[in-house]
Amino acid sequence: MKFTILPLSGFIFLIFILSSNPLISQPTFERIYDEIPNQNYGNSVVQNDDGGYTFVGRQEGSPHNKVLIVRTDIYGDTIWVKTYGSSGSCFGLSVNKTWDGAYIVSGVNNPTLTWPNIHLLKIDANGDTLWTKTFNKSEIEWGISAYETSSDSGYIVCGDIQTAVYGGIYLIKTDAWGDTLWTRAIILDSLHKIGPWGFRITGDQGYVICGASAPFSNPDVRGIFIIKTDQYGNVEWKKNYDWNDYSIGCDVTETYDNGYMICGTSQENESQPCKILLIKTDNIGDTVWTKRITDLTSLEVAYSLVETIDHNYILCGSINSSSSFLADLYLLKTDQFGDTIWTRTYGQDNDVGYEVKMTNDNGIVVVGGSGYSYHRSYLVKTDEEGLITGIGKKKIENSEILVFPIPNRGVFRIESDQPLKMIEIYDNNAQCVFIKQIKGHSTLIENINLSEMNPGEYVIRMQTAGSFSVQKIIIQK
Repeated sequence: MKFTILPLSGFIFLIFILSSNPLISQPTFERIYDEIPNQNYGNSVVQNDDGGYTFVGRQEGSPHNKVLIVRTDIYGDTIWVKTYGSSGSCFGLSVNKTWDGAYIVSGVNNPTLTWPNIHLLKIDANGDTLWTKTFNKSEIEWGISAYETSSDSGYIVCGDIQTAVYGGIYLIKTDAWGDTLWTRAIILDSLHKIGPWGFRITGDQGYVICGASAPFSNPDVRGIFIIKTDQYGNVEWKKNYDWNDYSIGCDVTETYDNGYMICGTSQENESQPCKILLIKTDNIGDTVWTKRITDLTSLEVAYSLVETIDHNYILCGSINSSSSFLADLYLLKTDQFGDTIWTRTYGQDNDVGYEVKMTNDNGIVVVGGSGYSYHRSYLVKTDEEGLITGIGKKKIENSEILVFPIPNRGVFRIESDQPLKMIEIYDNNAQCVFIKQIKGHSTLIENINLSEMNPGEYVIRMQTAGSFSVQKIIIQK
């Protein structure tokens, strides 16, 4: 195995400019984690202080399913992979950072494979367990999300509680060690059963929750609800949007104008596919506008959304063409009125995005699954336009790529023993100054002319089928 590798000093410099300055674009990539054993997928992601990422999800196994937590560097390469849970079925649904550099994870723990319980786990930056809590009740419970509360460094957990006679929201407030301070069980009304999907802390330190509602008289019909509480879990107001169709509110966020945006899916009738649904409300949940993304050629679902710095919205989910049974991971950017700005799709197999976040360079990161039944964790980092154009680091195995001469006057040659697909060159500000996408798969030699570029150090990224190589070049005049 041979490499022509970026010298260490140049590589450290590249890492430094990419990770230490949030105004400089960081690497973009898409990674499928084939190296993680057994079927697995990611549900939630957060960016680390060093610019890398931590995501949580589920690793299936025999006889036990486990909480999966993966930490990566800025290129999406794994730093560590850990699983938690020794019996029954466990999985993680949410991860968020805490003030002390640790992570709070919520999910499900079902040790006896009978009644699932809300699970809360705190780990340090190395993935070592600091403490774990399971909240046992005699109902079906899921811990959909957990956040640190700024007032006391404790935690708020939002769960789903379901019985044979009602369904509702279960809020748990804990201290800094996960011990319960108070709980609240919330229902919509006496006519509906509800299940929470989206949960956020609001600007007034209260909470907003959205999800699906179903009347007891006709459980096959689903509507969307939103509930706002104060910081103690007391309901301030609640709304139900019932259109006599099948709709689910998957996520909610507070907007810059103190209103709320809900994303989800809606199926108007059985002859039409599910479509992405957006609901914009004012500060008391009254509808300002609704929008269905009405491309009738595909089935579309939005699982997560985030507001951008320009007060637009990014949504992630999946899109499934009517001519194929395979879905693509789907990103959609809308303006503040729900009109589409751009759409992007990713993946080649069967792919989905479950959570989207903005990164500290104003880019986008999405976590989900890829493959049959989404059985491999999938992480995608893009720039602010949803494009994958950044510098990769993964070396090309069992290959040799030569770049010569170095230094040069801007004219140089690339030779590879594997077919080249794309060549990108970046300056010391991590800005792309050259890009060439190579048609076909027969190119082993490329002659590059950058004679008009300023002298200095540049980084060249070369892509073959599924892998990358990175080198430094020096242009002299």
